[in-house]
Amino acid sequence: MPSQAATSPYWESHLGEMQARRFEAQASPATSARFKFRVIHPMDTGLVEGIPEFYIEQALLRDPDGNTLLRLELSPPVSENPVLSFDTRGLGSLSLWMRDNNGNEFETAVQEGP
Repeated sequence: MPSQAATSPYWESHLGEMQARRFEAQASPATSARFKFRVIHPMDTGLVEGIPEFYIEQALLRDPDGNTLLRLELSPPVSENPVLSFDTRGLGSLSLWMRDNNGNEFETAVQEGP
């Protein structure tokens, strides 16, 4: 079955749009914040006839100086419009950069604050 995105033109005009939120951590004293990023992307597996693979293949979480804190290698089975969450400790503002298998790049930042 094709992704829901395949049946709607919405994703084409919003491809790569990201929403980001910061939450105060409450479960662990080792964590000061949780960051959640959601990106509009169909994440097609290529298993449906006539719909080629089209997915985010790499994500980098960066600190304010641009240093990579975390690198993810993603694959097609990650859900459509994926949400990625990261727990951190005292890192200030963070940014998330992503690239899909077609070479599209997306980036967003979340400023740490009250």
